Amino acid sequence: MKDNHIEGREYTHAKELAVVTGASSGIGLELARVCARKGFDLLVIAEDQEIQNVAKELEEYGVVAEALQANLATFDGVEMVGDHVKKLNRAVA
Repeated sequence: MKDNHIEGREYTHAKELAVVTGASSGIGLELARVCARKGFDLLVIAEDQEIQNVAKELEEYGVVAEALQANLATFDGVEMVGDHVKKLNRAVA
């Protein structure tokens, strides 16, 4: 299986991928940090722009962290996340 290149970041299939929603603060952010410390690549999702800074912080753990800004309270937001995960072509841990 080939490596995926998303927005200049290289995901390898050597690490598992975790998808964390609500990751810009609170419990979601702490879950994302735990996953990063355990070596998971991450797709972190939140509706606010702070999620971009969170992804940068998480990469300090030596993982690839991609931010996706989406409102999961809407159908379009859920569809966006589903489409994005499919595009990554990786199993989610």
